[in-house]
Amino acid sequence: MTFPDSSETPVHRARRRQMNAGAWLKILHMLLLAALAHSAEAFDPFTVRDIRVEGVQRTDAGTVFNYLPIKVGDGVDDE
Repeated sequence: MTFPDSSETPVHRARRRQMNAGAWLKILHMLLLAALAHSAEAFDPFTVRDIRVEGVQRTDAGTVFNYLPIKVGDGVDDE
């Protein structure tokens, strides 16, 4: 079966989107860990009040939230 604009099937496009989303989520996770690990000094613990997903075009925001290691309402401290 061929499609007019592409040789990719819908399944191939979905898999490619998943790979793109996975790569972005890994980068986001690494940046979050690096930001927390980079600080050599202690910081005041805080509670996450809001998380915004901006600029993601091919992935649903809910997917991003499912991959994040932290949720709204979680406390963040030195550990």
